[in-house]
Amino acid sequence: MHQAIIATVIRIGLAAGTGAYLGRQVKKPSRFVGRFFASLMNASHSGLTDWALTHVQIPANATVLDVGCGGGRTIEKLANFAPLVYGVDYAAGSVAASAAHNRG
Repeated sequence: MHQAIIATVIRIGLAAGTGAYLGRQVKKPSRFVGRFFASLMNASHSGLTDWALTHVQIPANATVLDVGCGGGRTIEKLANFAPLVYGVDYAAGSVAASAAHNRG
């Protein structure tokens, strides 16, 4: 009986720890799992980004800053409108994913 209770507590602890880890990776991507989530965010935000870009005018000589650059797809799209685009993010994993996505 005690072994079953201990096993259940361990499983709950592992599930909670895994959930907390994944939650941190979504919020502030780092390492492999975080880069995976950054690529998911690229895909899930793409339509909204396309819609938003139809509602702004970016001068041909503009310098653009993407705050919260995530996985870098928005930087890629902005580069079609402006000759110089920068991206910043507080998550080092997002910056790495963005740089990897936009490497030419």
